[in-house]
Amino acid sequence: AIILQQLHHWLRTNPHMKEGRPWNYNSYPTWKKQFPFWSDKTIRRTMTHLETLGIITSANFNTLKQDRTKWYTIEYKNLQAYCEDQVAYRAQR
Repeated sequence: AIILQQLHHWLRTNPHMKEGRPWNYNSYPTWKKQFPFWSDKTIRRTMTHLETLGIITSANFNTLKQDRTKWYTIEYKNLQAYCEDQVAYRAQR
């Protein structure tokens, strides 16, 4: 939730429009500065998990091929569906 909130903040306050959608780019060291209480591994694992769930999407819009900074956007419809599924699942328990 913390990573999603931070990404949402950056998409709202400093969006970079690509393919008609807001994107934000950060390297893992930059993410680490925003989340100093987590290890690099935790940040990578969380971002990968959010991508696997389809909640965020990453791409590379960098002009230099050696620049591997990832760009991120939130798939808000997928996030909403995921939250609704979690509520329904918990209601069944």
